[in-house]
Amino acid sequence: MNRKHWTTLAILALAFTLPGLAQADDQKDFNQTVALKSGGRLSIKTYKGSIKLTPWNNARVEIVAKIVPGDEVSDEYAERSVEATLVKVRGSGSSVYIESDYQDVPCQKRTWRFLGINTGCSKTLPFVHYEIRAPRELDLRVEDYKSDIELKGFEGRLSVKTYKGTVEAEKLSGDLRIETYKGYARIDGIRGSLDIETYKGDVRIDSARIEDRSRLETYKGNITLSLSESQRLDIRADLGRRADFHSDFPLSMRTRNRSNIEGEINGGGPLLSIESYKGEIRLLKR
Repeated sequence: MNRKHWTTLAILALAFTLPGLAQADDQKDFNQTVALKSGGRLSIKTYKGSIKLTPWNNARVEIVAKIVPGDEVSDEYAERSVEATLVKVRGSGSSVYIESDYQDVPCQKRTWRFLGINTGCSKTLPFVHYEIRAPRELDLRVEDYKSDIELKGFEGRLSVKTYKGTVEAEKLSGDLRIETYKGYARIDGIRGSLDIETYKGDVRIDSARIEDRSRLETYKGNITLSLSESQRLDIRADLGRRADFHSDFPLSMRTRNRSNIEGEINGGGPLLSIESYKGEIRLLKR
């Protein structure tokens, strides 16, 4: 390609402009309280932002949300996109469903300024930041994309599925399921059962007490599980050729070969199934 062609491309690149990049101060608040009995199901589906969940001793769920503009958008687009973003709440009593609804968020048109060519449109979605209080005993289902999630002090069936998000949790009891794609999760204090699955993510679980059948699975990710010295477990591991498994606990082996390990910790107990293709799983004494 000659110099003239390179110069033409450079001029066209400079001519291409995005909407103004001023960060708008527009925001919208949401507040609603609905009945939810102890042990009821709370489902949350959101895209990006944050979720802070705390327990209280009331048979209802309080939802406080703040909707703020996405990154690097014009003041005009910030106002329109925030106004179009909704928090929808359905149900009461035994089941409540909360959803961040972006259906009506408008597109931003992008053009070559001097040539007037329309190159299509795209959406920059606002952030939705939730603070939710719910009954301590809960059947929780969270489905997320890129949010920061916090939960503390709950008991029951607790499930979090996130894509590139983060999970910070502590003082939980019951059945905990965490599924991540990239991102990371930190759990400090869990009593009950674990079902942990990650793809290229990082999961650390401290001060765990496993009381029922549990599972750890990773594909190119890392899982670290810290247990008391007295923890009793049956171990069944299915390991890929490039997987790494380490245990601080002595294992009484029943089967051990290149890809399969079966054994007992402290005489055996609940089954802990371990599966890794290319990641690292570590069992540590706390």
